[in-house]
Amino acid sequence: TVRSYAPASRGPSSTSVLRVAAEALRVFNRRFGRYPYTELDLVSTPMQALGVEHPGIVAISRGLYDPQVKLSGIPSAVVLEATVAHQWFYNLVGNDQVAEPWLDEALAQYATGLYYLDVHGPQDAAGYRRSWWERWDGVERTEVPIGLPAGEYSARDYSAIVYGRGPIFLSALAESMGDPAMNAFLQAYVAANRWSIAEAASFQQLAEQTCVCDLTPLFDTWVAP
Repeated sequence: TVRSYAPASRGPSSTSVLRVAAEALRVFNRRFGRYPYTELDLVSTPMQALGVEHPGIVAISRGLYDPQVKLSGIPSAVVLEATVAHQWFYNLVGNDQVAEPWLDEALAQYATGLYYLDVHGPQDAAGYRRSWWERWDGVERTEVPIGLPAGEYSARDYSAIVYGRGPIFLSALAESMGDPAMNAFLQAYVAANRWSIAEAASFQQLAEQTCVCDLTPLFDTWVAP
């Protein structure tokens, strides 16, 4: 059961949130494994972040429900869809969010790209993926490792590297492994770490087991501190 909660005056946006959440669940159930709960609630909330995930409930910034609002020139409806689809592997697959934030946030960004691909097609997916490069452009595409602890990034670098360079690395990983192997790896990753704490080392190990290849040069270039 998927439920969307918002003030009555934001009914159209709340309906859009409901639709996007249901589509995202369909995509991610097929790609990663079944959603483990019987209910998902999405709630319009006064907050500074765009969205914050919890088991079975996602809080979404109230400002995104206003169709007149733009964020950095982007219509709120566009940002709202990306925020709803930005599912991380919270609770089902845990990680140390302070020591290895890329393991959830970069994966959530990459997963959102898969949502756009499956729901809207290659052109819209490519448009969403450009936003990763635009984030990285914010630090002039400096090759800062994505695998640093959160506290070692400035606020500017954290957004550019973890949310921008992070999913670009995952795209490079998919290109290196091949899409079929990448898809199989992501399913295996969720299954292997279900209800436990994933780590970067085991992420690489499982990826190499799936593709039967050495990914050390790729991880050293993008991830390693």
